[in-house]
Amino acid sequence: VAPGAVRVIPDPSRARRATLIITTQDVMGQLIPWPGLNPDEVGASIADAPISLGVYEDGEPFRDEIDNRHTLVVGMSGAGKSMYGKIKIVSVAARRDTFVLVADLSKASQTVGPIKRAVGWAAHTRADVRAMLAALQRAVAARGDYLGERQLPGWTPDCGLTLLYVHLEEAADLVDLDELVRLLRTARSTGIHIEISLQRATWSNIDTD
Repeated sequence: VAPGAVRVIPDPSRARRATLIITTQDVMGQLIPWPGLNPDEVGASIADAPISLGVYEDGEPFRDEIDNRHTLVVGMSGAGKSMYGKIKIVSVAARRDTFVLVADLSKASQTVGPIKRAVGWAAHTRADVRAMLAALQRAVAARGDYLGERQLPGWTPDCGLTLLYVHLEEAADLVDLDELVRLLRTARSTGIHIEISLQRATWSNIDTD
């Protein structure tokens, strides 16, 4: 097998155990066309099934659940973050109980242009981004009150709220990251999923907590 194709991942709870991964095929060196939206997922709730986004390096399907956590996407320039983002945005927008917000100052027309029908709110200037973040902070408070009145600890598909999917492209250039971290800590349980895209996530440009 190729160098790096064999990896040992320690078990964090027991030193004598580990997971051994042997990758016998290399799918990273070939173009794999996106098959398009899964018909079974179109019109379903975002909580009914994970979204299908591609394949892992061993050919296994890569699926993601966004209704219970935030996401950090990291990759050098040219790694394909924008293409991944477009596929994810379209996949999320195809569900019946979602609304998509995108903030992108650097490649707005390139990233959002081809999929603009999937985006409910696109912010392309710093003023737009500030307005979007202020609206999200108000939404967190209002949605928290709404869920609390119904004694719900978090967002559920039948709670009466749309799940908000927020994509922040090159987040380090967009916002005050301390403000963003505060938003991340409170937004998840209210049905707001925030996806942060960065070329490199280090302690100097994003809070490691």
